[in-house]
Amino acid sequence: MIKNNDNENLLEQSEIGVPPKKIGCKYHYTTIKALRGIVESNTLWVSNAMFLNDSSEVKYARKVIEETIKENKEIENEVIKIIENFIQDIIDNSEQIFVLSTSNNKDSQLLWSNYSRLDGYCLGFDFSKVWDRMYLKSNDNDKKINKLNFKQNISIDKVIYNKKEQKEFIREPLLIINKFYKNNPQKELSRFKHYFFHVLMMFKNPKFKHEEEFRIVFYLPEYEKYVDYYVSNGILIPYIEINFEQKIPLKYIKIGPRNNVDIAIASIESFLQSNGFENVEVTKSDIPLRF
Repeated sequence: MIKNNDNENLLEQSEIGVPPKKIGCKYHYTTIKALRGIVESNTLWVSNAMFLNDSSEVKYARKVIEETIKENKEIENEVIKIIENFIQDIIDNSEQIFVLSTSNNKDSQLLWSNYSRLDGYCLGFDFSKVWDRMYLKSNDNDKKINKLNFKQNISIDKVIYNKKEQKEFIREPLLIINKFYKNNPQKELSRFKHYFFHVLMMFKNPKFKHEEEFRIVFYLPEYEKYVDYYVSNGILIPYIEINFEQKIPLKYIKIGPRNNVDIAIASIESFLQSNGFENVEVTKSDIPLRF
């Protein structure tokens, strides 16, 4: 977060979105079929940002930025135009952006219902020690790999849903950029573009607050080398496959509340062991359901 609007260089030096050393477990709700694919392939499929469930979220974030600008009359018209160009450029190049949606909530009835029909699985990943050990394989030659740069290719943060908090988050950076421009009208402002990229990815409508989402965003200017497609609801969804140098950091599996098979835990533990996964905690949901 920006703390001192007298520091005109603070934004360009910002570590916003850069993965920290520790983030703890983040949770991904999915089906048994997807769980099997993740464990057996030791990979994650990450979908393009424009094909997420709520396609209007970028429009929402853009509107919050525009409202915040209008509420701060001191922002120069030229700065407003530059910011608008930043946002439009990000949107125009959205094919380069891929998002892994996780949650801070490991046993949410709404998320069970939305993403796994109440009988799926919640997978807990701790990426803290693997940010610099992720890589992509070229889709035209499996021998060619590209190690991800966690400062250039990956951005993470919890999603902000409260509109007041969103405006507070963006207001001070806007004022810093405005001051920088007034003091340096001939200088290029593109160094600040990453901040608006982060905002467009991490602001969502308050109606989605139950998701408690934590996003891991992959930015790939050369996405064509790595993109593939899967079919969902009659359309082709572009995705990338994240590979890991060692075992994917799966730490936790919770079995959905509708899954009443007594041997569910034993079967998952056996499956994990046969695929070389150790020290993965397997439990069942604590949510009581009435049928």
